[in-house]
Amino acid sequence: MNFTIREMVDLEEHLHLEGNNIVNFNHYARECRDQQLKSFCTEMTRRRMHAFQLLANHIARNSYQ
Repeated sequence: MNFTIREMVDLEEHLHLEGNNIVNFNHYARECRDQQLKSFCTEMTRRRMHAFQLLANHIARNSYQ
């Protein structure tokens, strides 16, 4: 699958946003004192990291074709 330049820019922007989500949720998990909220933020960090990895792999596979 070949991406258009616009699609690649959009995917890279999404990757950047996922990176920001990871940083923010990780920060919130470290700072909050409520255990339930801390667990939620930790889980969201894990999920966003997974999404980041999938997206990065997809971009890498398709940018060299």
